[in-house]
Amino acid sequence: MRTRLFPILILTTATSPALTAQPKPPAAPCDVPRDAPLAVVTGSKPADLWNSYAPSAKFPVPAGNPVATGRRDGDWACVSHYGSGSGWMLANRLQPLQPDLHPLAAAWTGTWTPLGLKKQPRDAVTKLVISTGVAPGSLKVNGEAYWFGAVVNGERVMHEGAVEGEAQTNENRLHITEGACEVDLALIGGFLNVQDNRECGGMTVTFTGVWQKTH
Repeated sequence: MRTRLFPILILTTATSPALTAQPKPPAAPCDVPRDAPLAVVTGSKPADLWNSYAPSAKFPVPAGNPVATGRRDGDWACVSHYGSGSGWMLANRLQPLQPDLHPLAAAWTGTWTPLGLKKQPRDAVTKLVISTGVAPGSLKVNGEAYWFGAVVNGERVMHEGAVEGEAQTNENRLHITEGACEVDLALIGGFLNVQDNRECGGMTVTFTGVWQKTH
C-alpha cells in the first residue's frame, strides 16, 4: 500500500507551486498626487508596475529607483515612475524615503538631471543647477528643460523652457518663481521631487519629475 501511495505524494508536491495564484493588481485606475512622498524599490530584481489604465501592460522598475507613492489598495500601492507612468506595484517592494527636514546647503547644490530621461543633444540638456544664493541662507536655481518631437523637413521639433530664481528654503522645500513659471522642489532621500505649473516654456515642456544629482 505504501509503495502505491509514494509516487502520488511526490507528484502532488511537485505540481502544487504551479497552482499557486499570482497576485493581481486592483482593477481600479490610480493617479499619484503632485506632492506625493517618495519610496525606493527594494530587492535585487526589478519590480513590476502595472499600468492602471491598461491592465495587461506592465513595466519593470529597477531596484533602487525612486517612485512617487499614492494610495494603498490591499497589498498594492499606486505609484508613479518617470518614463513608466502611474500604476500599481506590490507595496512590499517599497521602502518609504524619509526626508531630512533641515538639510545642509551642500545637499542641495550641484547639477541635477531627471531620472529616466533619454539621451539628449549636448547643447540641449534638461538640467537644474542649484548654487548658494546672494542672500544669506538662500539658494539659486538655473534650469533648462527640452522636449523633442517628430522630425519635420529634416529637423527634429524641439520645445524649450527655462527657470531662474533665488529663494530661501522652507525645511526641505524650495519654491522658485520667474514670471508665470512656478517650480516647487522637495529634497527627499537624496532625490529631488520637482513639480511645476506647466507655465515654464513651450508646449509639453516641464520640470516635473524625480531628479538625481549628477555633479
